[in-house]
Amino acid sequence: MIQFYRDVTRQWHMELIEDHVDINEKPNFDSPFEMADQMARVYTHECFKEFYEQLSQCCSYRFELSHENDMCMLCIALREKMENPKGREIIYAKDSGFVSCSCKKVETAGILCRHIVAFLIFILHVDRLPGQYILKRWTKSAKGETVLDDAGVEIIDNRDLLARRSRLCQYAVEVIDKIVGSEEASALFLDSLDSVLEKYNSMMADGKIVSSAIMPVEQKSLPSRHIYNEPVQVRAKGCGKRLKAGKEKGRLKAAKKVNGKGKFCHGCKKHDQQHDKRNCPELKNKNDILIAQTG
Repeated sequence: MIQFYRDVTRQWHMELIEDHVDINEKPNFDSPFEMADQMARVYTHECFKEFYEQLSQCCSYRFELSHENDMCMLCIALREKMENPKGREIIYAKDSGFVSCSCKKVETAGILCRHIVAFLIFILHVDRLPGQYILKRWTKSAKGETVLDDAGVEIIDNRDLLARRSRLCQYAVEVIDKIVGSEEASALFLDSLDSVLEKYNSMMADGKIVSSAIMPVEQKSLPSRHIYNEPVQVRAKGCGKRLKAGKEKGRLKAAKKVNGKGKFCHGCKKHDQQHDKRNCPELKNKNDILIAQTG
């Protein structure tokens, strides 16, 4: 759960960075089409990169008229300088002015494909992209506009409401887990929910406040303090020294203060020395004695 919250926080942080870039920075591009300047001001940076890639390749296509009547026009988009190109069917509805393509990129990604862009520019001679091809979700102003649900009610970002909903769901799940084995308790639980719903509907009809119509329910208090366990220390590849815990470091530090600032000689096993095992005088004397005895 802690890792989940960290990932969500990081995702929010990255979204804030992208919003800052979209608002204060302008994408770098070089295009002779007016449509590129228009969409650079409308789309976010990531969506504009995708659109600009499609726009830059629209000049590589030519069109062959397949069928036309008073209602629609059917053309085949073929890539130039390519043997046996795979044609894409472009259907233009004259009454609505909408263009669709058989590659279905608009339906899947929400951004126009290169075939439709080429048809709009070279066949219909459109300089600016019509609003019916621009999805609000990919625009810079998407977060600043009003969002409505299926019933037409404005959706407001209320974290207190989300926290309250989470507590209610958790409490309901705990109750369900306890009474699921009893049919009588389950029936009583459903009757209680119907009673609460009736009170809520009567409150909505009278225009009263929600808290005055529904009696407060005793809820299980959630723990406000989280206990974090220390992560397991892992030796990284290429690490030359042994990892030491905090207690071990403190113990070694205290031992240095007690024994002084000198070295520890592994030859004579004494602390606070100015030599080590390589130039230990006691080991040197022992070696000299051994040499004299053997000589």
